Amino acid sequence: MRINLKKSTADKIKLNLRMSQGKKTEILFDLKRAEAYFDRNNSDGWSKGVASCPLNFVLIFSLLH
Repeated sequence: MRINLKKSTADKIKLNLRMSQGKKTEILFDLKRAEAYFDRNNSDGWSKGVASCPLNFVLIFSLLH
């Protein structure tokens, strides 16, 4: 999957993965904060929680400009 951010004004991008029967795993890319969040609270009941990590700010800046 490719997302072209050069002409976008988006601050965040959300991907919903493995969606079925009311369950999903959600990944949020916060471009302003340069962070990614991996939310498993509504996934499978086995490993709940939200993990986060920094995004490569140089990569984000080059995509936005």
